[in-house]
Amino acid sequence: MAMFSLVHASRLGRVSILLATCGLILAIIAVATPYWRASDILHMGLWETCEKSICRRLYTSDTLKARLSDGVDGWFQCVEVLETIGMTFSLGAVIVIGLYACVPDVSSPTVAGWGVVTSVVSGVTILVGTVIYSQKTSSIHALDLSWSFALAIVSGCLQCLAGFLLILTVRQKRRVDDM
Repeated sequence: MAMFSLVHASRLGRVSILLATCGLILAIIAVATPYWRASDILHMGLWETCEKSICRRLYTSDTLKARLSDGVDGWFQCVEVLETIGMTFSLGAVIVIGLYACVPDVSSPTVAGWGVVTSVVSGVTILVGTVIYSQKTSSIHALDLSWSFALAIVSGCLQCLAGFLLILTVRQKRRVDDM
């Protein structure tokens, strides 16, 4: 029977799990909070805009129908989708890396490969979404990029780093097994 225990994980494996988990938490916060761009009186995120302390959703059934029929803000919807996919892959990365590092019965190169793939896909997807967002909103001079946007960038970098460390973990484990 497989037992989940951090005791079985190598030091790099533990760091990889920690980075992937932190990346997931930051991705959730970044996607959920309305501070991708901000000024003194206005701040906006992927799902709502707030003026002073009054927030309104960006998508109601009427505005969504109008935006879809006009084809307006397709890039913005692309960013929302990329960030959501990245966040979902982050969850998958935490699960798969956790299985690889902490459950000896399932620690195989295949599981590690899936951990690397989910982690790197998560990181790249999140980072591509932030690049699109920053490029498309660079003309909005009244609003500066804010902390939710920064958290998304940090999340993407942590996920990529977790995948890289998992590769090092596998290489280290192979060296030990070869001895």
